[in-house]
Amino acid sequence: MQKSGQFILMNRSEFKNWLYNSKFTRRITLIQNHHTWLPCYKQFKGNNHFEMANGMRNSHLKRGFSDIAQNLTIYPDGKIMVCRPFNTAPAGIKGANSTGICIENIGDFDIGGDTMLPEHRESILFVNAILAIRFGLPINTNSIVYHHWYDLNTGQRRDGKGATKTCPGTAFFGGNTVAAASKYFIPLVAAKANEIKSGKVESVVSHNLGSRVLGIGDSGSDVIELKKRLIPLGYNLDKTVSKFDTYTKNSVEHLQGKNGLKVDGLVGKATLNLINVKLKELESKKEEIIKEVIKVASKYFKDVDANHYSAKHIDSLYEKGVTSGTSKDTYSPRSSVSREDVAVMIDRAIEYTIKEIEKKFI
Repeated sequence: MQKSGQFILMNRSEFKNWLYNSKFTRRITLIQNHHTWLPCYKQFKGNNHFEMANGMRNSHLKRGFSDIAQNLTIYPDGKIMVCRPFNTAPAGIKGANSTGICIENIGDFDIGGDTMLPEHRESILFVNAILAIRFGLPINTNSIVYHHWYDLNTGQRRDGKGATKTCPGTAFFGGNTVAAASKYFIPLVAAKANEIKSGKVESVVSHNLGSRVLGIGDSGSDVIELKKRLIPLGYNLDKTVSKFDTYTKNSVEHLQGKNGLKVDGLVGKATLNLINVKLKELESKKEEIIKEVIKVASKYFKDVDANHYSAKHIDSLYEKGVTSGTSKDTYSPRSSVSREDVAVMIDRAIEYTIKEIEKKFI
């Protein structure tokens, strides 16, 4: 844990302890998710957390804010900073601040912007999950919200309609819509909460990968972090073993040879940069796949997957006037239906059938 003025910088384990041991007098019902857009990954140098925080605070003061806007900032390396005191409402979302906690995630997560790093992703999920646990909030889109869902002028939640920002980004965990959050982000936060409750979650960002050249025989948390980064690239390594063994060396040499680097089995700056580039490329491919999946919606409703068996039936019933959506372009396919609603739909179906029969005989 490091402190500078009002700012407290922590890893996940330290933040969990701080959160559980702190007393809060303000009622919390919302967790706001934002991206900074600027500053973004380009401005993060790995050790300038406090410099960036002071820069944001000064910018907010110039804009007439009383302090830095956000309660929390999450950095690309997974570190978490308490910025504005939790007992002070943030200046994050007009109309949603009085009972909110504002999280600013460093980066530009619009499509074509920054590719989220694994540690950053882990901490974003962890912070949303641990806040929900600490304040007893249900993990859904009523408690965990995006700036994009609120009208900038009225402060009303309109789920992306009206005057809005793209914040937290059109590529943030699969998109910035309510449907995308429900499908991609919320289940991940719920799973992380279950891990935390069961004690299985790894909450410490303690590695110092990059501070030394790694080679055969080395051991430590930085070796474990190296293996974690190599595994998604297709290398079958045991991330629970902190030793740089022969399997790790062979994996590094294969990666080096495949990408035109000197094959020496050592992980220095060039090899580490290569690994990070390959991870970013992998994440970009995942985002592209997610974007394509999101685009595949039914004929009338954006939250109905066109590939789902029910899509054609929902569209057909809508065309016949038997059913309608919960809004102009959403159907809320997983919402419950009351007996009253069922009665209305049955009556409409009968009425439609009678009209079709009458057409044949009149």
